[in-house]
Amino acid sequence: MGTEDGTSTSVAEVPSDRAEHASSLLGDAALLAHELRAALHDQLRLAGHEAQLAGRSLAAIVAAAIGIGVLVASAWLGLMAAGALALIGLGVAPIVAMLIGVAFNLIALLVPYAMIRRKSLDLGFPATLRTLQPSPPHRPAEESDGERGERRAA
Repeated sequence: MGTEDGTSTSVAEVPSDRAEHASSLLGDAALLAHELRAALHDQLRLAGHEAQLAGRSLAAIVAAAIGIGVLVASAWLGLMAAGALALIGLGVAPIVAMLIGVAFNLIALLVPYAMIRRKSLDLGFPATLRTLQPSPPHRPAEESDGERGERRAA
């Protein structure tokens, strides 16, 4: 191959500006890859710190919920004891007053029990499972005897 000044260049030779350009592109790509790794590392560290914070917050919420549960249970027991004492004051035998309190507790227990049974159906991701199940193959509607006879006659 010839050039304008009459000298020849081989195909294997690469002009220096192309080599510099390719080197510059490789350098830019390496720099971009490094910056992407650094950004990903920062994002993962942030997610890790937030996961730790979420875990600590969940533990504090559970501890507070347990404390609230204990206080509600003791208040409920006090209410039941007051009810039993009121029944005893009205002349009901103490054992009968206690049994009425127990019966009231068992009846009150049915409300959260029914809610738990109803909500437990949602724990298995039923809608997601329905969408993941393959649909049955589409079959054409069965022909009636009259349609078959008409088709044979034609």
